[in-house]
Parts: sequence; C-alpha cells; structure tokens
Amino acid sequence: MTDLINKEGLKLPLVALRDMVVFPRVSTSLDVGRKESVAAVRSAAGNDRYLIMLMQKTPEVEMPQPEDLYTIGTVAKIEQMLQLPGGIIRILVKGVSRVRVSDIERNTGHFTGTAVDIEETHENPMEEEAYRRNIMHRFFDFLHETKQGLPDKAITEIRNITNPGHLADFVASQMQMPADKKQKILEDTDVTDRIKQVFQLLNEEIEIGEIETRINAQVRSHMEKEQRDYFLRQKIKSIHDQLGDNISEEEEAEEYRQKLEKSGIPKEYKAKLRKEIARLETMPPMMAESAIIRNYLDWVFDIPWTEESKDNLDLEKTKQMLDEDHYGLEKIKERILEYLSVRILSPESKGPILCFVGPPGVGKTSLAQSIAR
Repeated sequence: MTDLINKEGLKLPLVALRDMVVFPRVSTSLDVGRKESVAAVRSAAGNDRYLIMLMQKTPEVEMPQPEDLYTIGTVAKIEQMLQLPGGIIRILVKGVSRVRVSDIERNTGHFTGTAVDIEETHENPMEEEAYRRNIMHRFFDFLHETKQGLPDKAITEIRNITNPGHLADFVASQMQMPADKKQKILEDTDVTDRIKQVFQLLNEEIEIGEIETRINAQVRSHMEKEQRDYFLRQKIKSIHDQLGDNISEEEEAEEYRQKLEKSGIPKEYKAKLRKEIARLETMPPMMAESAIIRNYLDWVFDIPWTEESKDNLDLEKTKQMLDEDHYGLEKIKERILEYLSVRILSPESKGPILCFVGPPGVGKTSLAQSIAR
C-alpha cells in the first residue's frame, strides 16, 4: 500500500475529522455521523477499505470546504464497522501512512483526495534511540499518574515498539492534549524533532498529573476534616438536646455578633473580638477554654464603651476620701496624690498608669474603688 502511494499517489475517499487526529500505525475507534463522512466510509468499505483521515482547521464548521482542511493527514484502513442507530457508523481504523493530500474535491456525495506518502527524515538516529528508551520509561509513569488504563494487548504492543517515530506517534495518540498539538506532531516529518516534542509534552503531562494528585489529596484531607468536624458538632448538638440545653454554640455566637455590631466598641478591637467569637463557635462547650472565652466576651461587652465620666482632680478632696476609706497606707496615698498632681500639671501627657501589686487582703481593690469614687 505505501509503495503504491509513494510511486504514483492514490485517490481515496476522505473523511473530515473534528478535533481528532489519526496517527500512522495506531488503531483508533471513532463514530462517523455526517452524511458526507458516512458516504466516504461506505465507499471505502466497498473497495479496498482504505480512506484518508484529515482534520478540520475549525471544528465548528458543519459543512467544511477543501480549504477548511489540513493538507497533512493519515491514510487508514478500516478494520471493523458497526452500524449504530441514527445513521451513525462506528469504525475501528488503523493508520497506515503519513500523507500529503492534494486535489480535494466532492465526488458522488463525499470528499476524495490524492494522497502522496511523506518520507520521514532522521537527523540523529542515536539521539532518537535514547529518546525512545526514555519515553518508554516515562510513558508508564504517565499511565500511573493519570490512572489511565490500557488493555494488555496495547501494553504488549508498546513494549515491542522499536521504531522511535512509531513510538512518538503512539504516545502522542494516548495523551490528552489539544488536537492542534497532535496535528503539529503529525506534520513533523523529522523523527528526531518529533520524538523530542513528544518527550517534552509527556513530561509536562506527568508534572500536571502529579500536581492534580497533590491537589486531590489536599481536597480529600480537607473534606475528611470537615466531615469529622460536622459529625462531632452534630453529636454535641444531640447531647445538648438530650440535656435540655436551650441554646447552641451557633446561636450563642450569633448573639455575641449582634451585641458586637450594636456596641460602641472601636473598629480596631472588633476584628479581635470576631476571632474570639469564631473560636467559641467551633469549640466544644465542655472545654475549659470555652468558659474563659465566654467570660472574656461578657466582660468586654459589660464595659460602658459609649459612656464617659469627667475626672475629678481636686487634690484636697482626693486626700480626704482616701483618709476616710483607709487607715495608714501613707506611702500609697502619697503616690496616688503625686500621680494626680502630674495629671493636673500635664493633662495631655501619656505617662505611666497606677499598678497595685501585693498579696490578697492588703487593700488593692478598695484603693481602686476609692479612686473610682
């Protein structure tokens, strides 16, 4: 067959393909549905079963013209045919030769074209063999990463491929890449360059597969955590229901959020409080820390953020009130008066604050109450 194409060229029925490339020496299954394509398949089946497979430049074109087709394609032989409902024919073809097609025309209801075999060139046969061995090894990594299964017959076939150009075509046919990239590989007649292209594309696909695997593992881990958290929350909710608790963590958190929005708390503090409310919402109620957060939030909301009192800095009155409330503690009283004196002299200063330190019962709280009074 290839000898006949080489010497004279051969006029054959032609099928226009959408987003699909058939490679030489590779078996491909496809469904043919357009009337012209069905007629071409029937014409080939009635003769020697050979036909030309050419891809359209634009897959959306329903009725392609000769200029809408690439000129490099594949002569393929129909190995199996199956009539399907709706006038569709499913065929299994095997590529025979890489060809250049000319004289494309419509004839008796379908395209025909003259196919001339394209001779392959070999720039560096030793380099081709090195790439062939690398691709053979990496292709099985590709199958593992993409979880793409191949029949045992296909696995045996690829292991027995010793021709670098054949291996490049076979691997390209198995990869999920855009059809225009496959067309470029089909059009590359230099085997050295073609196998380099396929090796690079194969490595890219393997890397993409590894990234997808990592992403899927992260998503699965995140989903498992969310499912576990949801199960635990539902279990806690069930326990609350059985105990007769009237409020859930979500409802309690929502109440705190409403309080926060209605309060006069400055914006710079609200962000911190929202984090604490979110922590309380996701925290099991039996944890000791949840009580600490709850007490903290209650204390913050009890502070009169929007109310302000005017300081009374009368030293004589202050001394009188301190003497009325406390006996002794002269040094502490004197320090308080010194502090107030500084406030009187420099009302805008941001000096130190008073801090009472000591064991229980020495008067820290009562002194603070006197200052407040």
